[in-house]
Amino acid sequence: MRLRAILFATIAFAAAGVAAWRVAEEATIRLERQTAADVSTALAAAGQTWAQAETDGLRVTLSGAAPDETSRVKVVEITRAVVSRRRILDQTTVAALAPLPPPPFALELLRNEGDVSLIGLVPESGGREVIRAALGAGGLAEHVTDMLETAAEPAPDGWQAALGYGLSALSDLPRAKISVAPGEVKVAAVAESDDARRELESRLRRGAPEGVRLALEIGAPRPVITPFAFDFAIDAGRAHLDRCSADTDTAATAIIAAARSAGAGDDAGMTCAVGLGSPTPDWAAAMVAGIETVKTMGGGRFVASDIAATLTGAPGMAPEALNSTIADLRSRLPGVFQLSSVAAPQMVAGDDGQPVYAPEFHASLGPDGKVSLVGPVGDAASREAVVSYAAALFSKARVNGELVIDPDVPAGWSARVLAAIEGLSALKEGTADVTKDGVHLAGRSLDRDAAHTVGDLLAAKVGPGAISQITFDANAASAASNATRFRPEICAAQVDAILDAEQIGFERGSAAIAPESLGVIGAIADVLRGCGGADFEIGGHTDSQGSPEANRRLSETRAQAVLAALREQDLPQVGLVARGYGAEDPVADNRTDTGRARNRRIEFTLLAPESLGESLAPAPSSSEAPATGATGVAVGACAAHASDLAATTPIVFEPGASALADESAPVLAAITDALRACPDAAIDVGGHTDSQGSEEGNLRLSQSRAEAVLAALRKPDLPLPNLVAHGYGEADPIADNGTEEGRARNRRIEFVPVARPQPTPDDESARAAAASGSGDEEADAGPETTAAGSTPAADAAATACVAKVQSRLETDGIAFEPGAAEIAAASQPVIAAIADELRACPDIAIEIGGHTDSQGSESGNTRLSQSRAEAVLAALRTSGLGLPNATARGHGESQPIADNDTADGRTRNRRIAVTLLPATPAAATQDDSEDHNGSQ
Repeated sequence: MRLRAILFATIAFAAAGVAAWRVAEEATIRLERQTAADVSTALAAAGQTWAQAETDGLRVTLSGAAPDETSRVKVVEITRAVVSRRRILDQTTVAALAPLPPPPFALELLRNEGDVSLIGLVPESGGREVIRAALGAGGLAEHVTDMLETAAEPAPDGWQAALGYGLSALSDLPRAKISVAPGEVKVAAVAESDDARRELESRLRRGAPEGVRLALEIGAPRPVITPFAFDFAIDAGRAHLDRCSADTDTAATAIIAAARSAGAGDDAGMTCAVGLGSPTPDWAAAMVAGIETVKTMGGGRFVASDIAATLTGAPGMAPEALNSTIADLRSRLPGVFQLSSVAAPQMVAGDDGQPVYAPEFHASLGPDGKVSLVGPVGDAASREAVVSYAAALFSKARVNGELVIDPDVPAGWSARVLAAIEGLSALKEGTADVTKDGVHLAGRSLDRDAAHTVGDLLAAKVGPGAISQITFDANAASAASNATRFRPEICAAQVDAILDAEQIGFERGSAAIAPESLGVIGAIADVLRGCGGADFEIGGHTDSQGSPEANRRLSETRAQAVLAALREQDLPQVGLVARGYGAEDPVADNRTDTGRARNRRIEFTLLAPESLGESLAPAPSSSEAPATGATGVAVGACAAHASDLAATTPIVFEPGASALADESAPVLAAITDALRACPDAAIDVGGHTDSQGSEEGNLRLSQSRAEAVLAALRKPDLPLPNLVAHGYGEADPIADNGTEEGRARNRRIEFVPVARPQPTPDDESARAAAASGSGDEEADAGPETTAAGSTPAADAAATACVAKVQSRLETDGIAFEPGAAEIAAASQPVIAAIADELRACPDIAIEIGGHTDSQGSESGNTRLSQSRAEAVLAALRTSGLGLPNATARGHGESQPIADNDTADGRTRNRRIAVTLLPATPAAATQDDSEDHNGSQ
């Protein structure tokens, strides 16, 4: 029993041991696998895939060949991060290093005559000693700069052959750079010419040993080409490149390719001289653009000499087409080029069928006043002269010139063209043609004498080759003469529209204009500036709040405030009076706030001339009262009445002349009657024309027409001593000259008041003395007078007097506040000095002329110059001078004496000038009458 128990216990113990061993074995295997996986994953993540990790129980064995020692150490460190150091068995090795490549043997041989430099790495054996020996054999060992390095390595294949060839070439080239590498030689040198370059390249290639690659960079100095020239043409369907320069071989290739593309064949022998001297890096692109332009035209020629280029148009090419082509080519050329155009000679078939040179210039004047100029002129200066002359006659905006240059035009061609344009300016509509045989001008005119005038002009300037066919358009002339003029009612409507949009506001309970209403004042002033001669009442109105007397006073002061504000806007030719109506004329219900607001207002009322005197508010001083004539009627009203009569029934002249037509007698009689109410009024009788014809001609015609009207108005019992006549030509249009209706309105006579101060006590004394006959003995004893009422001695004295005044003005000048007519304080001494000069000749007839620069609008400058001239005249009269025969006139920017494009020029053009006027027969008659009355 006991034995069985022992046996059973032994068997059980053995079974338990076997089971434990199996469990331990399985655990060990799982640990080995897990450890191997962890180590392999860590090595792969670090990029060390060359290493292998094997496990045996707890031990980890590392194996593999590391690329370097660093990688081997790194693998061990990575493994130690996973398992204990004691468990690692390192069996890794380091891979053997690859053999070093042979050193890069290379040699640079530099020679400049007798000086040689050696740079590079050569074999220790067969390197420096071979080079030195070769230099000694070639006589080059004396001046050698040795910067060689050596390496104890055998010479690679091809080294010895390349070195021997390079040293041989060095001894043959006085200036060269030779680069030697195994099996390769590169030679850079300079030859004296292209022929020498080609001969040297051939010799070097023949001497190169087999197996050695040879690269040559042999240059030759480029010649300097002057001028850099080019000439390409297409004529008779054949394209040819006659002359060509280029700055590089690439540029030459591009130019020749463009010429071939335009039709020049390979048989044309096209070459381009390559050299220095190109005026621009874009020379090739410019020449290609010229070739392409000639190709597009289908003929013509493009020539360039340095920066001067000329394009000749194709035969028969229209001038406008040539000018358009020139503009396109100019946009493609570099800015350095100066491009001009030449028209191909105009040819026609002769009687025998052969082409004959027949240039033709054509000018046309359309019914809209626009002028077209088409055809050839001799050169650029002639083209500019023709366009400038046409612009002076018709205005620059109306002239369209399509002129081309033809150097072959006949002698005297420019004179014929200018004469044709001048003749055309006398027409309303027409054409002028200039040929080598003469000038032909045809058209219609509003001037009955235009045919004779133009015929005489062409005969004098062209000769027997001139033909004119001009018809007189009587219907158009009559319609133009009977056209109406601008009416003051339009001004009143415009002012009403401004006030309807926004009333003039005042500070509460006062007459101070609110700042936000100053813009309304300015807008009204802009309208009134175009209403010369019109008279307006400024009416002030209030609501019914407060007493009637207080409301009347408030409305009166508010109307006066508006009047004062407008006077500051410089409106010398508009009559203005102020009146307060209080609450007596409401336009809405005073029981509501809205109604009362509408009743508080300013109104402008256009006054009839005869009612102005009734509307005048009591003036606090004579300085604020409007100027009046001897009868007390306001000058503005007188002038406005005369202008209204002339507008209602226009003053008619013979077409194109200054002679008054018979049908104007009634209106002239009515104007005379109106002026009897103000016989001493200073009024400007202004003549105006449309823009047809030349500016100078229009100025003369308007002046003669104004003088004709003035002569017709003066009667023995109505001498009108202070009326003056001025011609303004086309300078002050009131309508569009581009329409027939507008031109008719612009042809007019206007009556505008001229500022005059009240007579001084000295003037009154002088008049009293004249009336009593004092001084008659001296007058009777005087020398014989001329027809004009003056004497030669008096004329000389007057001339000397004006010369002194003008000299003072040119030396000191009169300055004004910027943009205004107020004389600067610094110029008051100049005014005083001029007054002293004029005291020696107080009765001479002079014009005080105002002038401006060209800044601003033309009409604005005319008004400003007029106001400044009047301000100077008023200042002189205030100094105690009557100056009864002095007038003020504003010329605006029309008479510059210097260049308006410079600040100095504009300063010189802003000036006051004094001009001596000829005495008129009417003035003489008046003087004689006064002398006669005095003698009695």
